[in-house]
Amino acid sequence: MPTVAVVGNFLSSGHALAWPAGDSMGAQLVGDDAIGSTVRAMGVRAFTVLDFIDAFSRLHPKDWHRLVERFGRYGEGRRYKATTYLSNRLDLYSQRPSSLLRPLTRYSVDRSRDYRRPTPEEGARFGSPWIAVFKVRSKRPGRKGRARTQRGQASGPSARASL
Repeated sequence: MPTVAVVGNFLSSGHALAWPAGDSMGAQLVGDDAIGSTVRAMGVRAFTVLDFIDAFSRLHPKDWHRLVERFGRYGEGRRYKATTYLSNRLDLYSQRPSSLLRPLTRYSVDRSRDYRRPTPEEGARFGSPWIAVFKVRSKRPGRKGRARTQRGQASGPSARASL
């Protein structure tokens, strides 16, 4: 079993952020661009890490295989797995102001808000009694302004008042 380094940053699961010892704390194996492109390609309003893995493994097969080689899959007897890594990355990504996701509520704060019991099929792939549900923001953060029609004209009451 690999040695795990633990730091004081707590994740949505209520556990401390951990990764295999010897890895750089700043190293990201999966960047925000890959997460964002996967979320966009999924085209859903809410998803679990398992849904994300299904899409990510199709869109980024080399990255997925690298994660599996490094961390393993659920059921291989490892504490920190590829699913754990991606779940942690999604959690941290959701906390960023520029994220496409709503910030995930910490499990220790309110597990009824962004968590649910996994289905039997999910439980066979995940193994936790609770699974986080990540939700896509209704608007892209940082994008304010008037709505545009298909012709690029401003729309809405303020636009009509200026005509």
